[in-house]
Amino acid sequence: MPLESNPKVVGKYVKKLGFDSQYEVHELLSLEPWALEMIPRPAGAVFLLFPQGKELAAAQEAESLSATATPPTGVIHMKQLVGNACGTIAVVHAMANLCKHSGAIATQGSWLERFLANYKDGMTSEDLGTMLEEDVAIEAAHDEAERESEASHGHATNKDLHFIVFVCIDGLVVELDGCKDKPIVRGKLGDYGGDFLRAAVVVIRERYMNVSPDPMRFNMMALCKPGEFAEGVPSAISEEAVAQLMALGFDADAAKSALEAAGGNAEEAANFLLG
Repeated sequence: MPLESNPKVVGKYVKKLGFDSQYEVHELLSLEPWALEMIPRPAGAVFLLFPQGKELAAAQEAESLSATATPPTGVIHMKQLVGNACGTIAVVHAMANLCKHSGAIATQGSWLERFLANYKDGMTSEDLGTMLEEDVAIEAAHDEAERESEASHGHATNKDLHFIVFVCIDGLVVELDGCKDKPIVRGKLGDYGGDFLRAAVVVIRERYMNVSPDPMRFNMMALCKPGEFAEGVPSAISEEAVAQLMALGFDADAAKSALEAAGGNAEEAANFLLG
């Protein structure tokens, strides 16, 4: 059974594996500004659970034929070599890269500390996938998290869904998916007011929810190091951007709300408003 997209289950899982105790898992109830304001900053990663389907598969196949930005050096990425492991792979992607690139700490003697010690620069995605596949300890931890999920709902959940994660690395939104061959750079934080959560939400809406015929089955969680809430994030809204949207026929309040959700990016805000 796959891992459940539940902040309590995932939060306990990352702690059991030895991830930095300063971080917490929070569910995104919506992609609207009011919901983003409820999530503490800074967010280091955003987990996405979504329904796989032919529409997304076609979009991703077309995307694979086009050039993408080069990922930062040293991104930890692994291939999924066993079934029902996408949730665990997303969790490991988030933890390992936040430790390697953002100063998060692995608990001494933990599974995560051992994983990072065994990781060597130059290892391929397949190498890491094999390392995880052969790891008995992570298999036992995954099984325990699965049992908790099953106990919560009384049945196998999420079996037709897929987990990925977006991680903040070197000022970029980096998508990590065990079913893809490499990390994918999805955007720059500077284009969204420097707020990773807002930037990730724009990517999710544009690349996934707007493509899928079943957006109601999406679920998102943020891995955060609690500090300030959204009010503490510098405003990315400019008077010029508001004026641009008002010129399209939208009122000032709607324009400002859309710009908040888009991290100040006028083009993305217009897409929100136009549906």
